[in-house]
Amino acid sequence: MERRLQQLEGVDSVRVSLNEGRAWLWLHPDNRLTLQMIRQAIWDAGFAAREAVVRVQGELVSSQDSWLLHLPPDRYSGWPSRKKSSRNLAW
Repeated sequence: MERRLQQLEGVDSVRVSLNEGRAWLWLHPDNRLTLQMIRQAIWDAGFAAREAVVRVQGELVSSQDSWLLHLPPDRYSGWPSRKKSSRNLAW
């Protein structure tokens, strides 16, 4: 399953624990993945997806007519080691 999820365009890195029945995905800021696309990849790998939890950490700031999510370097922690860099996500 890990290999299949890593092949999705927009995936930065993946961690899978079959013992826990969980997968963690770190995504590129400009990814276009949907939960349905991720669920399909899990299904294609021979597994069934259960619930999905999306977790984002950062500061939401207004910029002209849109919002930016600023992710400072200290927000990147945990597995796997993340390259320390500041990222901004816009929508």
